[in-house]
Amino acid sequence: SRVCSDEPLKWVRRKLAGTYFVQPLWVLGLSLVVVGSVLDLISFGFASMSLLAPLGAMTLVANMFIAPFFGERLTLRDVISTVVIFGGTVLSLVFGSKQDQEYTVEELMGLYLDLPFLIYLGVFGLYLGLVWTSLRNIRRRRVAGTSKSWDHRVESTLWPSLAGAFGAHSVLFAKSVTEVVKSIGGPGPSPFKYVLTYLVVVGMGGSLVLQMRFLNSGLRVADALYIVPVYQVCWVIMNTVVGMIYFHDLSHMSALELSMFFLGVSITLFGVYLLSGRKAQARTESELV
Repeated sequence: SRVCSDEPLKWVRRKLAGTYFVQPLWVLGLSLVVVGSVLDLISFGFASMSLLAPLGAMTLVANMFIAPFFGERLTLRDVISTVVIFGGTVLSLVFGSKQDQEYTVEELMGLYLDLPFLIYLGVFGLYLGLVWTSLRNIRRRRVAGTSKSWDHRVESTLWPSLAGAFGAHSVLFAKSVTEVVKSIGGPGPSPFKYVLTYLVVVGMGGSLVLQMRFLNSGLRVADALYIVPVYQVCWVIMNTVVGMIYFHDLSHMSALELSMFFLGVSITLFGVYLLSGRKAQARTESELV
């Protein structure tokens, strides 16, 4: 009877042995993602969106140091690109906005209803419509066997651009959530009385889900060494734009600070472009399974 009772346990162990979520490396990676996300959320309470945006490219710098541990060889182009990204990020941080105003829930609501932000939402909606229509047409041509020569490059660019855009909006909602949390226990009314408090939480979660959904869609059709840099470029640009429009991050900066900040962002994006340095390689049918 002892042997019989051990059989179900052995069967479970054999099944779990082939699953990724019990592998130590996967558990370590997931733990680091969770810790990094928590630290990201905390950082939104101490700096402006536009200042934090160029720091997103530093993940590619960290990747250069981590990649050799997974058997990937570094090239001279990788090193040069990483140095350029690091230099552009430092320049952006030195001249970027250092002011981070605290907001009440009423002030956040006013910023969401501000005319420039409403215009931005309209433009962003048109962008989503154009991108979705383009992706649908590419899919139809692929099914019909009439794909254009540029379809794969366009699709490989649109998916990570969508992921970067929604990633920027997840940062906007996360910063709003941080401001709401900071106002708890303050002299004003409770933030839980406002519908906006719940909307920004839902918006943050929804944006994160769509960000990962679109990023994974891009990784299904092209090489990660192309998808990730394109995603990172769009993430940095959109974070800077959203921070400018919603929080007016750059309104108090001098002409010199503005020019040097955008120069730093441009250098960072150029470094990411250098790092991408390859054509998007199509996935085979066997790789998509």
